[in-house]
Amino acid sequence: MKRKFNGMLTLFLALVVQLTFAQEKTISGTVTDETGLPLPGTTVLVKGTTAGVSADFDGKYSIQASPNQILMFSFVGYATQEITVGTSNSIDVVMAEDVESLEEVVVAFRKVSRATISGSSAAIDPVIIDQTPVASVDQLLQGNVTGLNVTANNGNPGASAEVIIRGEGSPTGGSEPIFFLDGVRITGADFRALNPQDFADINVLKDGASTALYGARGGNGVILITSKKGKPGKGVIEYQGSVGYGSLPQTNLDMMNAEQFRIYRNFLDPGTYTDQEIIEARTESTNWRDVFFRDPITTNHQLSFSGGTETSSYYISGGYYSQDGIIERSGLERTSLRVNLSNDVKDWLTIGTNFTVSYASEKLADDFGVNTNSPITQAFFNEPDRPAFNDDGSINNNVGFGFNALEQTRLNFDKRNQIKIVGDVFARVNLARNFNYNLTLGIDFRESERERFFKPGTNLGDQQDEGQLLITNARNATIRHTSNFDYKLDIGDKHRFNFLLGMDFERFRNRDSGIDIQNFAFTDLGVPNGGTNPVDITGDQDNATFVNYFFNVDYTFNNKYNFTGSVSYGADSDLNALNRFDWFYGLSGSWNISREEFLVNSSWVDNLKLRASYALTGNNQSAGSYASSNFLTLDQYGGESALLSLFAINDPSISWELVTDYNIGLDFRLFNRVTGNIDVYHKETSDLTFAEPVPSSTTITGAGGGTVTRNTDDYLIVNKGVEVQLAVDVLKGDNYGITLGGNYAYNLNEVNNNGVDDDGNPIEGFQDTNLSSAWFGDGEAFGTWYLVRFAGVNPANGDALYYDADGNITNVYNEDDNSVILSGKSNRAPINGGFFGNFKWNGFELDARFSFQYDKYMSNNTRFFIENPNFRTSNQAVSMLDIWRNPGDITTIPRDGVAPQFDSRLLENASFLRLKTLTLSYNLPSKFANSVGLQGLRIFAQGQNLLTWTEYRGLDPEINSRFDGFSYPVPRTYLVGVNIKF
Repeated sequence: MKRKFNGMLTLFLALVVQLTFAQEKTISGTVTDETGLPLPGTTVLVKGTTAGVSADFDGKYSIQASPNQILMFSFVGYATQEITVGTSNSIDVVMAEDVESLEEVVVAFRKVSRATISGSSAAIDPVIIDQTPVASVDQLLQGNVTGLNVTANNGNPGASAEVIIRGEGSPTGGSEPIFFLDGVRITGADFRALNPQDFADINVLKDGASTALYGARGGNGVILITSKKGKPGKGVIEYQGSVGYGSLPQTNLDMMNAEQFRIYRNFLDPGTYTDQEIIEARTESTNWRDVFFRDPITTNHQLSFSGGTETSSYYISGGYYSQDGIIERSGLERTSLRVNLSNDVKDWLTIGTNFTVSYASEKLADDFGVNTNSPITQAFFNEPDRPAFNDDGSINNNVGFGFNALEQTRLNFDKRNQIKIVGDVFARVNLARNFNYNLTLGIDFRESERERFFKPGTNLGDQQDEGQLLITNARNATIRHTSNFDYKLDIGDKHRFNFLLGMDFERFRNRDSGIDIQNFAFTDLGVPNGGTNPVDITGDQDNATFVNYFFNVDYTFNNKYNFTGSVSYGADSDLNALNRFDWFYGLSGSWNISREEFLVNSSWVDNLKLRASYALTGNNQSAGSYASSNFLTLDQYGGESALLSLFAINDPSISWELVTDYNIGLDFRLFNRVTGNIDVYHKETSDLTFAEPVPSSTTITGAGGGTVTRNTDDYLIVNKGVEVQLAVDVLKGDNYGITLGGNYAYNLNEVNNNGVDDDGNPIEGFQDTNLSSAWFGDGEAFGTWYLVRFAGVNPANGDALYYDADGNITNVYNEDDNSVILSGKSNRAPINGGFFGNFKWNGFELDARFSFQYDKYMSNNTRFFIENPNFRTSNQAVSMLDIWRNPGDITTIPRDGVAPQFDSRLLENASFLRLKTLTLSYNLPSKFANSVGLQGLRIFAQGQNLLTWTEYRGLDPEINSRFDGFSYPVPRTYLVGVNIKF
């Protein structure tokens, strides 16, 4: 009986063991990517448990699991896969790329997956950078990045543009973002010396949460530029070349010909010309635009070598760019060299360098705006019945006023040469698993020299003592040291942390010097020792130090919920030692809605992410150098020079402006065709920095001059708006495709009163002394026009009529009493953006890109001079033929003898739509390219700034100016080129 019981017990225990353990078994297999390569390090987890392993170097794994349990396979950059265990003991997995997770972008001091970004940023399409040969990278930004307003300062080749992100926030003009190239801060005015075709990515950080790690410099946004790097695999030799010409764009300025001019002059001054002289003018007319403007040549060549292995990479390029200006004696010539190297010298150490050196030579036209010496002014202002040259071929200086500006463009010279070095060396040390130390040492160096020579015998040369040579030299250097620790921590399969702790140190030095030399014995000897009389020597030097400590944490939960927290503590040596340190921070979060179970299998939602952020950052640009110091200037006292007059008085408590902003955004991709994002933001700038005139009582001579700078909380500048970006693949196939898209940004800028006066009453706005004819405060946009309103012309007597402050009509112009706020009219366009269409078919591609600005108002000072009978000896616009002549005439041109004023008659809507680029290209199919030993061949024809639709009657509505007078216009350019990869 006992033996029988023991047998039954043994059978029972075996059954229990079988029921308990027979289900669990060993599952093994290999994890590869879609090309068949193994993915070592892939995490394999049993869902709902803590059991997990990692794939080995060959992608092989082995794990214990039971039937019906779920194995989760995850690897960075690939979509997580879940596979249910069945009867088989072998499970091989092919991982598919998660495009959104795989795409990494550069943000503050780090790279992050686009899927986890919770702040607001935008990147320009790398294809635009690579396939648009331009002199300066800022020319690529206009219309291609939502929320970014780019306005050309002038059309001189290589001239810098003004870049504003989400509206102007400072009354003193410090509203531009900061720029970084491979982690080294560069100045936006130096883009002419950098080769844009060396750049791979441009990422624009727009909200405070994205820029909080930059602290006191992040308030205006940050633009991060990354240069090209080599990729593992077979080496690539690439040549990019283009050649073309430019022309003066169409304008809405219709000038008189010689016959019209003489008829007009005879009306103003009867008898000036005989009837025969008027008839002769029909064949003697000089079009001065043809004299001063030309069709310039543009040439671009670049040769690059790139490649690498799994442990090293290289990119080496040499470039040459030359662009003539549309005005004689203007142009840019640039030679550049770039070397980017990276190498894993040890398993735990990576070192490298990103280095570029360039030499840029500029020829500058005398773009003085409204100045009789300017060739642009004379191109429209010179009398059309005067020839440009005398019968003997010499320059005719009898052109109605002053002298012929051809002297400037052909006999004198104005040139600027610049050497630019931007580079860094970096090291990345793997201290432990997922724990790294990063070090970057960088420099931004620029030395430029400008020489202006006015020869003896020319008008400007003879105004001095036998000619004049002006030489100025500027040397700028910024040395940067950045070091940080980053640590990645994964807890289970749901919690992922990235920690960043570091510091950023910059030392800036600027030194300027200049010399004025006169009395030249030889007309062509424009060198320093060619003159005998140095009449003036100038110079100054600036030094500044900036230090910033920062900490950041990125946290992702379950690949759905992302949070970022940033804090920085920085100091600026330009401020007083008692208040030069401050704290800044940013918080943001995002929700990957499309990864929720209710959408994960959706047939129409590919990606849907909601973002939100809040931050406090700063703007240290507005205070300026030595902001907390007072300055003296040389003044005359008792017939002697002495340091007597205060030139600038600064409040010792002056600090940076503070910027608080909120952002809510939505990113989406639908039907695998529609991609876009929407952002809504609110940004406030407080502690505004003001520069006010120094009272005359502060100087011994009583002459006044200079400024006093202080912070105030009496006003806030508020920028709030909405941004939309959208792209739609209308058609897509293996050999064809149509993509349409664009971006739209609306920014409502307001200056709000925020204080009270000494009696406790709310303060009022005031006429801005830093901007001409502008109002500050009362909820108006920054730069809102404050002018006397033009009411027309009195038909009875031809007098100009104006509105007084109460709206009554008067013929008396009174700027002090009758100027009013022109609400809603500012020189800053509240609406801007761009749109594009891309069409592909069997290797052919047509790409059209437009940019626009809407509701921008500029004062057209060109018209003040060409619609003014006071300048009767100079050419005038055809519209002046409608000048008031007789009682009853209905016209907008007052009678002769009425002096024009800078009133609202000159204020014009400078909204525009511009065809920025139109490109037709052909890519040779790979099989044909490979058959002749090429990796790729692309030929193209491109037009830039081809068409502009605008009602503005100046030379160019895009120009960044409040008062636009004879500004250098941005030219049209036509190019043909080729890209060859070997």
